[in-house]
Amino acid sequence: MPNGVFNTADGQINVTMVRPANWQPFCEAIEQAQLLDDPRFSTHAARATNLDELYTVLRPMLAARTTAWLSERLTANGIMNGKVNSYEEFLKEEQVAATGIMAWLAQPGVPELVPMPNIPGLPPFESGTKRAHAPRLGEHSRAVLADHGYTPAEIEALFEKKVVAGI
Repeated sequence: MPNGVFNTADGQINVTMVRPANWQPFCEAIEQAQLLDDPRFSTHAARATNLDELYTVLRPMLAARTTAWLSERLTANGIMNGKVNSYEEFLKEEQVAATGIMAWLAQPGVPELVPMPNIPGLPPFESGTKRAHAPRLGEHSRAVLADHGYTPAEIEALFEKKVVAGI
């Protein structure tokens, strides 16, 4: 402990400590050696008992530093960590492009390509295919109503009364 996602001065960082022995290098990395002598946090058991207090103390300390500063120092001290990407940053990641995990699809009425996660084990999404088409509001109203047993006359009456809409 501590483990989790923490706010930083410019984003978020995920910190994962597996061994109790990580505590001293962690404290040194964040320049908070005084925490080593704090009886609430000096042992693994104490940190577990006082976990809420630990996070209350650590959160503002980590929030005062940049993600890059923390990551560089934690990595140098052998503490697992990683910058938490925004959705936009995730989409721009080199690994995302290399693995093809995201498909960029053209959708009717949308001026730019829309990202859609490809599902492992299934063929990738491709623009213009039925699987990759997001229906517009009301696009299938008539067909859905017909599938549920409405007659053409009943469907038209629903449209005329503005109970349903369609294109």
